[in-house]
Amino acid sequence: MRKYVIPKVEKIIVDERKVTHSKLMVLTEKILLTPINIDVKLKAENVDICYPPIFQSGGKYDLRPAAFSNDEDLYYDSGSVIICAFGAKYSGYCSNVARTFLVDCTAEKSNAYKVLRQAHDAAIAALTPGSKVSSSYQAAVAVVRDKAPELLPFLTKSAGAGIGIEFHETWLSLSEKNDRTLKDGMIFNVSLGDAFYSFDEENAGLPSMKPALKAEVMVSVKPVLKPDLMLPMRENLRSRSRTPKEDLRKQLQSEILKNKTIEAAMRSDAADRNKLLKGHSHSRAMEELVAYKSASDMPGSNRLEIQVDKQNEAILLPIYGVTVPFHVCTVKKVEIRGDSNRGVYVSITFNVPGTASSLHAPHLQNLIFLKAATFLSKDRSHAEEVIKSVKTLQKGVTERTRRASLVSQERLQLCNGMRRDRIQFPDLWIRPTFAGHGRKVPGTLVAHVNGFQYSASKSEKVDIMFNNIKHAFFQPAERDMITLLHFHLYDEIMVGNKKTRDVQFYNEVMDVVDSVGLKRRPAWDPDEIEEEQRERARRKEINRQFELFVKRVSSVWSQPRFDQLGLHFESPSQKLGFNGVHGRTTCYIIPSPSCLVQLVESPFLVTSLREVEIVCLERVSLGQKSFDMVFVFQDLKRDVVRIEVIPTTSLDKIK
Repeated sequence: MRKYVIPKVEKIIVDERKVTHSKLMVLTEKILLTPINIDVKLKAENVDICYPPIFQSGGKYDLRPAAFSNDEDLYYDSGSVIICAFGAKYSGYCSNVARTFLVDCTAEKSNAYKVLRQAHDAAIAALTPGSKVSSSYQAAVAVVRDKAPELLPFLTKSAGAGIGIEFHETWLSLSEKNDRTLKDGMIFNVSLGDAFYSFDEENAGLPSMKPALKAEVMVSVKPVLKPDLMLPMRENLRSRSRTPKEDLRKQLQSEILKNKTIEAAMRSDAADRNKLLKGHSHSRAMEELVAYKSASDMPGSNRLEIQVDKQNEAILLPIYGVTVPFHVCTVKKVEIRGDSNRGVYVSITFNVPGTASSLHAPHLQNLIFLKAATFLSKDRSHAEEVIKSVKTLQKGVTERTRRASLVSQERLQLCNGMRRDRIQFPDLWIRPTFAGHGRKVPGTLVAHVNGFQYSASKSEKVDIMFNNIKHAFFQPAERDMITLLHFHLYDEIMVGNKKTRDVQFYNEVMDVVDSVGLKRRPAWDPDEIEEEQRERARRKEINRQFELFVKRVSSVWSQPRFDQLGLHFESPSQKLGFNGVHGRTTCYIIPSPSCLVQLVESPFLVTSLREVEIVCLERVSLGQKSFDMVFVFQDLKRDVVRIEVIPTTSLDKIK
C-alpha cells in the first residue's frame, strides 16, 4: 500500500490520467504476487492473494471483500472519495488493508470520516481478553451515537471478524449478538464503514506499521498466533491457487508421514526381534486340535461310514478302507450335493493354512493338507443326519469357545431398599435381541450398586458392569423414530447366545400406523392433525423419561468412587452428521465429543477417536460424487474401519 498503491494513485491524479478500476486491480495484483518488484524481500512462492484488489470511486461503493473493480475510470474530481482494499496471504496466513482517499472533501465528509476513525479506535480498545466479542461493536456504536447520531442507521452491521488461516472467521464476527469470550491469541481484522458515506476502515498492517493515511487495524489480543484457534471456514472462491489451509494440511501431513514411516520401521524391527526370541508361541497350530491321543481311544467299529463322535468332538471319515478322525474345528463346511438314482454326495471342506479361517499354522506351510473330501451315500436320511450332527456339534463348540474367550466380570451388587427408590426404566427393548422370541418383549433396566441389570423375564437377564463401560451414549429421537441408550464395552458379554461389545436399550417414539385406504388424506384433515399432535407429544414424553433416567444415573456416576472410571453420557451432534455406507446400507453417521457413531441400524459403529492413528480419504478427486474414509488404529492388530460412498459435499466438514 505504501510503496505502490498510494504513489500510483497520487501520480494518476497529478497527471490527470484516465485509468480504469479494473486496470488498477490487475496492476496491484501483479505487485502483490511479485513483491520483489517493489523491493519487498518476501519469497514469491509464499505469497498469495485473499481476493482481487478492489478500487472504487464515483459514488458506487461496496464495502464487502466480495466486491469487484468495475471498468469505469477512476474518479478524482473535487469532493470525490476513492476506496482501495486488498488482502494478501503469506505462508498461509491472511492479512487485509483498506484505505479511504478524500479529494478536497467538504467539512461534512471530513467530520464523518473523523467520527468513523474514532469509532474504529474504540472498537480496537474494547478487544481485551475476558470481554465479550460483541463489546467491540458496541463500543463503536456508542461513539457514533454520541458524535454523529445521523450516521448510525448507515453503519455496517459488524466491526470486522477474526482473521488468520481463514480470511473471515464467521464464528469470531465482531457483531452485536456474538457472546463468545475473547481469549489470548485471537487476531482480528477490524473493519468499520458507513454505508452512506462509504468510508471503509479496514486494513491489516502490523501494530508497528503506521501508513500515512491510516492507523493500524490488525489487532492481536496477545501477539502470539495459535492456529488451533482458527476454525476452518469457507475459502474465497475467487482465489486463483490452492487454499492456504490445504497447503498447510499437506505440509503437516508430509511431516506426519515421515514420522509414521520411521515408527513403522522401528516397529517392524522390534517385531522381527521378538519373533526370533519367542519363536512361534503365539500361533495356534492346527496340530493342537487333538480329537484322540492314540488310536486306541477311537470308538471300536468296523463300519466304513461317516460317523460323528460328539463326546470327543470328532468326525470319522472312511478313507481307503481306514477310519480317519478329524477334529470338528478343522471342518469348514459340510453339505449335500446332487440327487440321483445312485444316491447323494456328502461334501466336506476343511480349514487349511492359506484359507480364511481362525486356524494358523505358518510353520506348516510347506506340508500337504486335505482340502476337501466327497462321499457317495445311497442313504439320503443318513447323510442328512450326519450333516445335522456336524453342524450341531460345530455350533456347540463355537458357543463354548465364545464363552471361554469372555473376560470374567465382577459380581453384580444389587441395591438394597424399597423398589420404588431404585433408578429404573421400564418398557425398554434391547439390541441385540434374545433368541427364541417370535416377538419383541420389553424389559426393565435397573441401576444397581456397581452396574446395570436388564431383565425381560426370569430367565433372560443381562448384567452390564460400570467398570466395563467404555462409552455411554444418549441419543434422543430427532431424525429417527427411536430414543436410545447405548453402551460400548471394553470386554464382550453374552446377550442370550450372542457375544457382543455393544448393548442398546431403546423405545420407539412413533406407533406403527396401518393405512386404512389408498385414498390420500388432505393436509388439513383433522384426524391427521390430531395424530401428528399425539406423535409429537409421545416423542416429547419419551425423550423426557430418558433424560430423567440419564440425569439420575449421572448423579450416581459423579460420586467420588467412580472418578477413576470417568463415566458420563455423550449425546451425538445430529447437525454435524453425514451419510455413508458402513456395513451393508447407507446410514447417517454422527460425531460425539469422543467418537464417531451410528447407533440406529445394525451393525452399530462406535469408533473411539483417541484410538485412531490415521484417517485415509480415498477416491477424492475432481468429478467424483463420493469418496471413502478409512480409520487405521494405533493398535495395528485391529481391523480398519471403512465408511464408503460419502457424498463429496461432506468433504470439507469431515476434514
